[in-house]
Amino acid sequence: MKLEIEKGFELEVWSKKEVAEILEVSINELDNQLEAAENSFKKNGIKRLYDINFRNEIDGFYITSIGLWFLTKSEQIKEVAFDDLLRFQEYKMSSPKKESTDAQMLYAISKKNNPEVFEDKKGGKELLNIQLDVENKEHLLYNKWVLITGEFNVSREEMRKQILSVGGINKGSISKSLHYVVVGENAGPSKMEKIDKIGIKTLTEKEFNALF
Repeated sequence: MKLEIEKGFELEVWSKKEVAEILEVSINELDNQLEAAENSFKKNGIKRLYDINFRNEIDGFYITSIGLWFLTKSEQIKEVAFDDLLRFQEYKMSSPKKESTDAQMLYAISKKNNPEVFEDKKGGKELLNIQLDVENKEHLLYNKWVLITGEFNVSREEMRKQILSVGGINKGSISKSLHYVVVGENAGPSKMEKIDKIGIKTLTEKEFNALF
């Protein structure tokens, strides 16, 4: 069944009994796993994400695909969870305020488990490069999507590394979820028109370099 976990956003969910059957454990054993998961979320400062994915509802306790991902090594579940994770990320990033996406933080914490599951999926490589555990979390580009376009005095790869070093994410295409576009010489007119139409903030090469 599907459950609305935030206004306008639904995820597939399973009951505690269904999850126990999937994991082939007793309800008591599942409760122990849930307690460990909750402690893990608390330790990483994302208790709210536990409450989103492990839900006490009026008619019972439900676990989302993302929550189930924490409890099982099933490749099938991980495939579903990854797709839901990307949808959740786009949902958060497309909000009017472009909120700091919980999905990025969730994936950054989880990616060490089985990154090979996601490497070849659309958006996977971008997520795998997230480095949110940086010293300066007040940096302009921290936890922000950044596109590089045009020609620069340094290589794009070097700029990409700079973005990652401060907790930013280098995006490969234009979308409403972008926070910034670094614009160099000879940027494509059609691309710039799209950027202006969406209203994405731009940085010149000089402004970008001043951040580092």
